[in-house]
Amino acid sequence: FEVNADGIDVVATANNSATSDSNSVEIAGITVDVTNRDTATSHVTEALVGDLADLVITNGPLSLDAQSTNEARVGEVGSDLGGIVVNVVSPDAKDDGVTRACVGEQATIEAPDLEVLAFADNTVVARTDLSSLLGITVDVATPTAESNHEVEACVGDDATLVVEGETSVNAVNENDVTAEATSTGAAVIAVGVAIADAIADTSTRAVLGTNVKLTGGSLEVVA
Repeated sequence: FEVNADGIDVVATANNSATSDSNSVEIAGITVDVTNRDTATSHVTEALVGDLADLVITNGPLSLDAQSTNEARVGEVGSDLGGIVVNVVSPDAKDDGVTRACVGEQATIEAPDLEVLAFADNTVVARTDLSSLLGITVDVATPTAESNHEVEACVGDDATLVVEGETSVNAVNENDVTAEATSTGAAVIAVGVAIADAIADTSTRAVLGTNVKLTGGSLEVVA
C-alpha cells in the first residue's frame, strides 16, 4: 500500500531491570550453601516490516528502530563465618535477550530513506564482598556475571528496496559485564576463596540477505 506521510517510525523499546540483594550472614559451625542468589533478564524486542510487505512512502523516511536497555544485578554480600564452610556465596546475574530490527523476506519498500537500527545496552553485575572469614573454607565466593544478548539488523532474502537517499542497516550491542569477589581480614585455609567470572557471549549481526535488490543512493551496513 502507499503512504503519503512525512515519514514512518516503527519503534520497539524495552527497559528491563532485575535486582537481587543478599544480606549479611553470621554462621558458626558447618555450613553449606549459605547464600545463593540469582537474577536474570530475558526478552524479545523487535521492530519489523513483515514478509511480503509492499510499502510506498512518498514524503519521508522509513525507520525501523528496536532498542533495549537491560540491567541485571546481584548486590553485595557480607559474611562473618566461623567453622567449615562450603560454597558460601554464589550469586549469578544473567542477561538473555534478543533485539531485532528487520525488513522481511520478499518485502518491497520504496522510500526516500531507509534506516534499520537494532541497539542494546546491557549491564550485568555480580558482586560479593566477604568481610570476615574464620576456619576452613572451600569455594567461598563464586560470583558470575553473564551476557548472552543477540542483536540483529537485517534485510531479508529477496527483498526489493527502492531508496533515493541513504539505506543504513546498523546493529549495536554494548555490554558492561562485571563480576567481583573481594575478601578482607580473612584467616582461612581455602580452595577457590574468590573466583569471579565475567562472561560476554553475545552476537551482533547486520545482514543483507541473498538476492536483495537495491536501487538508489548510498548503502551502509555496520555491526
